[in-house]
Amino acid sequence: MGTACAGLFTFGVMTSFLGATLPELSTRLNFDLTRGGALFSFLYLPQIPMVFLAGPLIDRFGKKPVLA
Repeated sequence: MGTACAGLFTFGVMTSFLGATLPELSTRLNFDLTRGGALFSFLYLPQIPMVFLAGPLIDRFGKKPVLA
């Protein structure tokens, strides 16, 4: 539980860091609004398949190997 909370906390910090630095990235790298939105989408995209994969993998192998 502690590891899960630490992971979500780190993910939240990284998300807030990206939100705070996105205007600067936009000016330096010539990002438009579409590319900035795609950057946030790619950040959350891996969570969707992992939600569906984690349950069956944990049922088959247990929690420790899947988390490792």
